[in-house]
Amino acid sequence: MGLRSIGEMRDWLAAAPEGTTIPATVIAELLATMPDSGGGREMPHVVEATQESWRERIWEVAPDTRLSVAMVADAIGRPISSVYRLAAPSHPDPIPSARLDSRLSFRAGDLGGWLQRRARLASGQPEASAPLSLTGRRKRSAS
Repeated sequence: MGLRSIGEMRDWLAAAPEGTTIPATVIAELLATMPDSGGGREMPHVVEATQESWRERIWEVAPDTRLSVAMVADAIGRPISSVYRLAAPSHPDPIPSARLDSRLSFRAGDLGGWLQRRARLASGQPEASAPLSLTGRRKRSAS
């Protein structure tokens, strides 16, 4: 490209046709060849991009965060087809979900609660709201 300064790069980018893409490595190489021309100004704080999966992020985001089927699949480490099966109303313990514009949507807090409940059940701890008899069946009320 033959650009000698950040200003020239900015002008070239502004004049580039819409939809022009440049790999980040190319920009990094160009910037490495240019003198630092910060003009005494401090660069704004840049947040590092993370490659965290939803398996970690599910516990850090706000409970009302909406998740797609693909995000839930990443969070539970299962294929997308499993998410649809696990969210089906016919499943014995479905993942809480809602339909928004004909798409399945999940709340992070609901998914976290579902995962914790499943972990408790897998470790042999019954749910507090579902008392079990010694045979493993729910107690029936005498009517």
